[in-house]
Amino acid sequence: MYDFLFNNNFFNYVFYGNKLIDYLLVIFLFGISVVLLKIFKIITIKSIKKVFGSLGEEFSEFIKIRIKRRIVPLLYLIVFLSLVKTLDFPSKVDRIIDIIWMSLFTVFGIVSIISLLEIIINKLLYEKGKDESMPQLLKSIMPAIKISIWVVGIIFLLSNLGLNISTIVAALGIGGIAVALGAQSILGDLFSYIVIIIDKPFEIGDYIVIDDMMGNVEHIGIKTTRIVSLWGEQLVVSNSDITKSRLKNYKKMEMRRVLFRFGLVYNTEADKLKQIPDLIKNIIENIEETKFDRCHFFSFDKSDLTFEVVYYVNGNDYNKYMDIQQEVNLSIKEKFDKENIYFAYPTQTVFIKNELDKTS
Repeated sequence: MYDFLFNNNFFNYVFYGNKLIDYLLVIFLFGISVVLLKIFKIITIKSIKKVFGSLGEEFSEFIKIRIKRRIVPLLYLIVFLSLVKTLDFPSKVDRIIDIIWMSLFTVFGIVSIISLLEIIINKLLYEKGKDESMPQLLKSIMPAIKISIWVVGIIFLLSNLGLNISTIVAALGIGGIAVALGAQSILGDLFSYIVIIIDKPFEIGDYIVIDDMMGNVEHIGIKTTRIVSLWGEQLVVSNSDITKSRLKNYKKMEMRRVLFRFGLVYNTEADKLKQIPDLIKNIIENIEETKFDRCHFFSFDKSDLTFEVVYYVNGNDYNKYMDIQQEVNLSIKEKFDKENIYFAYPTQTVFIKNELDKTS
């Protein structure tokens, strides 16, 4: 039995155009290649941890997954087909192998480009720090980028297979124009979304005012931005409308300017009117997180002597501002009560002329 196996005629047996020894050699070389690729994978993964460890465990794991799940399996197939191509097969079989080989090579190229692009983008993100908006933007546009790379790769493959791709390219061009014309508003919102993410006029959680709409930003989407108003309802605004409008962002405000007025009765003495700016200044300066600006006798109105006050509150918290304004108002009322200074209210004096006294 063993003499038969080691008989030269056995190994020289021709099957489908190739000797048995050739098939065995291909299998042997593929086995060695598998071992070498496993060693390559182990060394590469260890090197990744050393090279990219400073960028964090999450980024290193991201690269490892790309290599394990995408690059290495394709390398196994490419090595196997490379060895198979050394064998002599009939022309039809050879053509099928060439198509499979070229397809795998194209897929490997596409996957490698996409993986490299993802690694570069993630590296840049980790270098710039934790920014929630940029990953959101990349998640939105990455599918379009991947589809574009796959389309170019498939066209490249069909061209190398000898197919006429001019019709396909023309159809894609016409289809792209039709889609662009039919989706102008969607594309406008998409570009506005990119502008919002990059320029950052506001972020999630910011309190903004757009025309007659106001509230906290809840979600920034590809087409619309959702805002929760102070009354609780959700406002949905298209991104293109936002970029075309004038927007106020109170979250960016480091100091709030407060202006208010009050009126005193006309019979207030002039000496007391002169004291009021200093009284207001002392009240505001004794309250924390405030900065006094000015207090002036502003005007003579119909039923009161009007004073105008301006001061600043540190920060953008509206509740904090209202607490301070309340404290200012109460302090002014207490001080004026002690000084016998009276606030004005709408009054009207009527003079009645007695005609009977005049005739008598």
